Amino acid sequence: MGSNSTIISFEGNRIVLQHKPFRMDFYVGSKLVMTANGKGLLNVEPIKDRSPQQQQEGSEEDKTGIWVEEFSGFHDVKRNGASAVSLDFSFPNSKGLCGIPERATSLLLQPTK
Repeated sequence: MGSNSTIISFEGNRIVLQHKPFRMDFYVGSKLVMTANGKGLLNVEPIKDRSPQQQQEGSEEDKTGIWVEEFSGFHDVKRNGASAVSLDFSFPNSKGLCGIPERATSLLLQPTK
């Protein structure tokens, strides 16, 4: 694979970790079953410092959910602002996937385009 990748093998399966750009391919035997970051959509949202204007209750920033959020009666104060990590996953030859979305309402993931 070269110096830009690492292969981890176990019990006839393997993970191919490509370093730059970051990508992981998961194989069961010789069959590719999952790819992480195949489309290069990895994004890490940086930590933010809240300005004194943003610290006031009811500010415009609070209404966007960046610093304070309400969901199902839970009050969430985000000291470092909104933060997230996003990553694309592909499942070749899969007929359906189940999982837990951000706001769990159904275990069956909806199709995306």
